[in-house]
Amino acid sequence: MAASTCSSIKDELLKFFTAHASVVTRGSMCVLTLPVRTIDGRFVEVFVEEKLGDAVLVHDAGKTAGELHVQGLHWTTARRDLLRRVAERLGVTLDDRGVFQKACKRAAVSEAVLTISQCASVGMFEVVQHAPRIEEEPIAAQVKRVMSSWKPGFLDVVSNVRVSGRNGDHAFDAVAHHKDAKHRTVAIKTLPYGYGAHVQADRYGFMVLDLKVTPFDKWQRLAVISQVERWPAAPLKLVRKLSADTLELRTGEEQFRAPILLDAVQTLSAKATRKKTA
Repeated sequence: MAASTCSSIKDELLKFFTAHASVVTRGSMCVLTLPVRTIDGRFVEVFVEEKLGDAVLVHDAGKTAGELHVQGLHWTTARRDLLRRVAERLGVTLDDRGVFQKACKRAAVSEAVLTISQCASVGMFEVVQHAPRIEEEPIAAQVKRVMSSWKPGFLDVVSNVRVSGRNGDHAFDAVAHHKDAKHRTVAIKTLPYGYGAHVQADRYGFMVLDLKVTPFDKWQRLAVISQVERWPAAPLKLVRKLSADTLELRTGEEQFRAPILLDAVQTLSAKATRKKTA
């Protein structure tokens, strides 16, 4: 092929990018929309934030993880680890929130923008062959589904229950109220490892402390802990201490058996307590 032809192709490509790329300013950020399509048909958006000196942070604002969720692909540990390996191959990091990001000097921002766009595009590859599977359902969603479909007759079960403490509001994934006032109310809280064991334990501890001297402190708390083998001893000990019971799931056991959960709820409702491992 003649050199002139190759040169003209390059010129046409540059014109195409110029015509279809856009940049808008949002506060201290630049938002670039590139003519690079993801598997689900979107144009990639990349965010550039100014930092100290000539440093910048280039990222996708977590939109890839968000779009995966919209497509029915939940943010499981396996999926996060796979995308983290993809990111590392391209010289990018993927944080626990699902944000692809790269810190660099201003002189290298163009390369970083293209690299983040690659991550955002490649990150959607599973959409092609995806068929929703129950094992990809987050722990909290499983708990709510199991509890909502349970109709024991002697319990009233409510999902997504918000309660007010002395300093703020808190949420339980499900609450089972026994119709006999002599029995206890059981409140279920899921603690997925994906958000960080220390963070989860600290939030759980604050909730318990904030609910002291309120009617909700009398509820029997059942904590459902995922990937328990990855929890450090201290946060796990705290959650166990502050709970009437725990269901502790190891990695690969995210699809726990419903009878284990229901049996724990019935046991706690009858005032008995015991430790169970799913």
